[in-house]
Amino acid sequence: MSTKWEIAEFVVTPGSEEKFAELVELSLPIFEAAEGFHSLTLDRAVDKDSTFLLRIEWETVAHHTEIFTASEGFTVFVDRVTPLYAEPPRVYHTELLFSVPA
Repeated sequence: MSTKWEIAEFVVTPGSEEKFAELVELSLPIFEAAEGFHSLTLDRAVDKDSTFLLRIEWETVAHHTEIFTASEGFTVFVDRVTPLYAEPPRVYHTELLFSVPA
């Protein structure tokens, strides 16, 4: 069974970009402690102002949508970053079909 990726696109209010990145970094222990967590990356868009892509690798989609979202850690993370939202985040899940090394 392949792992699943949570893809979350965040658009934050202009001027809050550095704070958002800091809050995600501050929250890393929350994700690392979560059941089913494998890895996390945060990318900042270079051609869309104030836009970030958070990619979290989970064992299963349920580890994100059922287990993590019911946890205290999820509530802490959401409470930290929600005040910076310019719009609601867009979240969906993917699975890797193939990868081509450089």
